[in-house]
Amino acid sequence: MIPRYKGTREFMLYMKEPGFGSNQYVWIFDVFKYHELMQHLEEGWAIHNEDKRMAALQRTTA
Repeated sequence: MIPRYKGTREFMLYMKEPGFGSNQYVWIFDVFKYHELMQHLEEGWAIHNEDKRMAALQRTTA
């Protein structure tokens, strides 16, 4: 459990599993609170982009 997510509803999408919308893919360590997940998907954010994947990792582990 990541401490900052304690007491919140967590969403984890697994590696190579299609996300919501236009077949987005996310990585196994990307964990979002619901509103963060929705924001990313609304932005059309597909984490197979290496830079965005690294930014997501830094955000989720900070």
